[in-house]
Amino acid sequence: MEYDMEKKIFKKFAASAALLGLLSFIAGPVHA
Repeated sequence: MEYDMEKKIFKKFAASAALLGLLSFIAGPVHA
């Protein structure tokens, strides 16, 4: 149960990190 919760939190963290990276990757060249 605890392990499943940890996995869910990690998935959410990874998703937000990927989204942030994607946004900065897209916005970088546009603002440059």
